[in-house]
Amino acid sequence: MTVAFIESELDDSTPPVYCECAEGYEDHREYAYLRHKSLYGMMQSPRVTWYQLWCTICTSFGLQKLVTDGCIHVKYVNNKKSKQQKPKINLKDLARHLAPLPVQDRNYPDCPHDTAILIVVTYVDDNLAFSNCETMRHQFAAHCNKRVRFNDDGPARWYLGTQYDRDPIT
Repeated sequence: MTVAFIESELDDSTPPVYCECAEGYEDHREYAYLRHKSLYGMMQSPRVTWYQLWCTICTSFGLQKLVTDGCIHVKYVNNKKSKQQKPKINLKDLARHLAPLPVQDRNYPDCPHDTAILIVVTYVDDNLAFSNCETMRHQFAAHCNKRVRFNDDGPARWYLGTQYDRDPIT
């Protein structure tokens, strides 16, 4: 995501932030401007404003924030055409919900499992989207792009100095 800090709106519960006009526009000695958007470097930018915006984007797509880690959002979708029941999944027994599914019985033809999963991990303003369904991952990227610019750089090979050698979830 680019320009993450200027995309997020300031919280009404925080004190107002004023700034001067740049030189060459208006008489910067006469005017002070009330900021409605955040600025990089403001104390609340990463934690409050950007995080709140990101959580709103994720929840409006149907992702749920984990109770144990607020930087992880997860969405499970039943991929079976024959049985439209919302899966009750615990990350501990995730493998149980990844049974192979015949192509003719899939809602998402590119997802070979009975449950389509999207896991979004956030670190400051970097986000990783893991999924066993490319269609759902692309839908999420399109949803994000309605509000902020979401770069889809394909499979992650390095993240935070750690190399990832295996193939993405399939």
